[in-house]
Amino acid sequence: MSNLTQPPTASLSAPIAETADVLEVIGLKGSADAYYLAQRFLERTEPMIVIADQEKRAEAICANLASYLGIPNPYRKRVGLGETGGVVLPFPASGGVPFDGTSPNGEVTQRRIVALAGMIDPTRPRIVVASIPAVMELLMPLELFRNAEIVLEVGQEIGIDSLIARLVEWGYMRTGMVEDPGNISLRGGILDLYSPIY
Repeated sequence: MSNLTQPPTASLSAPIAETADVLEVIGLKGSADAYYLAQRFLERTEPMIVIADQEKRAEAICANLASYLGIPNPYRKRVGLGETGGVVLPFPASGGVPFDGTSPNGEVTQRRIVALAGMIDPTRPRIVVASIPAVMELLMPLELFRNAEIVLEVGQEIGIDSLIARLVEWGYMRTGMVEDPGNISLRGGILDLYSPIY
């Protein structure tokens, strides 16, 4: 249930043409931008990408959108696509410097993967919130990202060694115990894995 059941003013979206693909909203103060975006999302239920000027502003928009939509703040709780909270998805900047040899923070990588997967999933509209630095970073080609998906079904037979090799190739880390997104562990004949998006 939405927290925006009774907006205090007439619809802000009314004067906007139904065919507007790109919308620039300026001049809103505080959390007014998130309020407007939440109302527009509830009225039209379409995918949205919100780009903020800075990372801190993107985090604030995420928190305010979550509040207005009555869902968990995605910066306080890990949110995957399989959870009800996966409506607002942060797409943070990796924070790394290209070619410096360091890996980005695991939580940041997980958030970026979840947001990318959410953007290409047509089954449910989502709001992806990013900063300018985040959208300026290079990404792998879309088809390569789509082909990285591994779908496992109950009763399916698959070679465990080839599955582990593919998971490691795509960035999973073998650990003794699975604790974080992107971890896998083989104990006996049981493969334990923590998907970054569920």
